[in-house]
Amino acid sequence: MQLDDSSRQVVQNFMAEPTDARATYALGALYWSTVTSRIGALLQEKKDIREFVDAEREFVNFGLLNEVREDADAVRLTLTGDAGSYPHLRIRVFSEWLIETIEEIVEGNQKELLEQDIKRARIQIERFNKEIASTQESRKELILTHLGEGGSSVPSGALLAQVARLTQGDQLLFDSLKTKKAIAKGVFFSVEQRRAFVGRENQLQKAQAQCEGLVSRIQGKDERAALHNIENRISEIFSKIIALEDSIVRMEKRIEEIKEKQDTISPAEVESRALRAIEYVRDLVKLCARRLRIESCAILRPKDPFFTIQELCACFDRIQEFDPRVFCNERVNYLGKPSVLLVPGNGNAIYDWKNNEFIVPLVPPGGDFVGSIASAIIEYRFDVDDDKKLLNSYMKLPENRGVKSIYRLKKQLTKDYVSWMTSEYKGYRVLSKDAKKWFEHEIAPSRKDIFCPPEYQQFNISTKEFRSLLENVESRLGEEASEHPAEDRWIASILNYQQGKFERAFEHIQSLLEDDSQHLFGYYNLGHIGMKISRKQDAIRGFSEFSKRNPQSWWAGVARDHIRRLQMS
Repeated sequence: MQLDDSSRQVVQNFMAEPTDARATYALGALYWSTVTSRIGALLQEKKDIREFVDAEREFVNFGLLNEVREDADAVRLTLTGDAGSYPHLRIRVFSEWLIETIEEIVEGNQKELLEQDIKRARIQIERFNKEIASTQESRKELILTHLGEGGSSVPSGALLAQVARLTQGDQLLFDSLKTKKAIAKGVFFSVEQRRAFVGRENQLQKAQAQCEGLVSRIQGKDERAALHNIENRISEIFSKIIALEDSIVRMEKRIEEIKEKQDTISPAEVESRALRAIEYVRDLVKLCARRLRIESCAILRPKDPFFTIQELCACFDRIQEFDPRVFCNERVNYLGKPSVLLVPGNGNAIYDWKNNEFIVPLVPPGGDFVGSIASAIIEYRFDVDDDKKLLNSYMKLPENRGVKSIYRLKKQLTKDYVSWMTSEYKGYRVLSKDAKKWFEHEIAPSRKDIFCPPEYQQFNISTKEFRSLLENVESRLGEEASEHPAEDRWIASILNYQQGKFERAFEHIQSLLEDDSQHLFGYYNLGHIGMKISRKQDAIRGFSEFSKRNPQSWWAGVARDHIRRLQMS
């Protein structure tokens, strides 16, 4: 990277005082100002940015400068790797993100952005509908509790019918609010539509009067207030749903307009939108450092530990190994799994909910690679946990019962999750007994099941894909499994186990270990499969070999527990 005089001065100031906060800030700002100015100039001239990106790839992707790192050549060799080769998540470096972002802008990606906004709005509507159903159920329980056989002379059948009419009244309220909003916007209604509206209003007034009559029968003042709050909450949620539905209609109309009108976007607008996108990522990277109260620096400094593509893939493998259900949620059905963006900078990784993406600064604090990724993963878990099941169950731990602050609870769970992924994974006991039990119940892979790679987990593949995969691998293996590749036998053992064909799974795993005695998790799975078919000695042998070859790990602890139970049985 060719630096001008002012940039060289910034580098010289930093090298003279590497610990000076101002010098570090200026060095970090140098990266972002250089990228934005060069990209902006190229876009103004309607030039392709690929030439700049290809020529300065190490600087753009990793903030690498010869003037700062004396070992720059060695670092370049280390920072090789194909980000697109990771099978489980989409990983991009910053240059790839830049090119794709500008291509989307030039090609008019507003339609895609609107489609994403429509998806988010529909997800939000679904959440609100679930909340409506939950609120209606709470209302029903409250009324039945206080007006049931023990609290009133109202027959239970009649009471249930009245509660059902409340739900019908909710639908009338929704239709009324929707029509009133349309009238306020000046939408034309025919005579028949106006008559239908007046009829619904009369029905709604009767339903509301019945509701008030039901509430008045409840003796407790607090209970009556709670019912009124429920009614107000239902009305409030209905208003939000109507607003979202209106926004979806507007966005769909806008999409149609974009399809009809494909005007050429001006260079100034391309530049403006591209720089806003870059600044958005820059601010997230700075936030990663600010959370740790350190100075953000996008230039790779001397002795800074840094992510390689291989290290990044290994970290996500660890996460999915020790938290196998992390991407098993409803959000994945709508938006897919999050992508990963590796960006020059320092600090722990962060989850960008707006773009469903993990932002990973190149330099993790203290070289804790897994800890950095784990920090983003737990943020993702919080974001997709719409019902707050994770936090609610964590709150019930004895050590957390007095904690009322959600912020403190999230902070503690984040800390424990990082410890779980780092220290506990290696077999070190750092969590409390109750916290460890909670993680083993809510997060960890099952202690009673085989090890299964992410690509073969049943919630990651459809039934059709599972059957096809099993048929293909079994057809390749045939009857003489020992003559075929070890990978096929490994896959076949897992898939047969999941189908309940334990004898067949045992044949495959035993054949695999005869040819490949270094297959670590093969021994672990041998232990579990041996237990399933009551082959006690084979199970003990499998668990013993595994714990001997991998003594300091959570998995080894599980294996030793199984050995003790088998020996005592």
